[in-house]
Amino acid sequence: MLLAIMYRGMGYWSLVIFFLPLLVTRLSFKSFLGIRNVYRKTIEALANAIEAQNPNRHGHGR
Repeated sequence: MLLAIMYRGMGYWSLVIFFLPLLVTRLSFKSFLGIRNVYRKTIEALANAIEAQNPNRHGHGR
């Protein structure tokens, strides 16, 4: 309903004003998920490096 009222008053600019924050939020969340995935892989690689260095510590990094 708000979008319809804005559209009558502002035209196509109301669509930009309404959907731009949604697009920015989506892109930010996608970037966050990518960074979180890289962080998780980095931690796994460091844990594997420690386990490879000393076989007695196998499984302690998990």
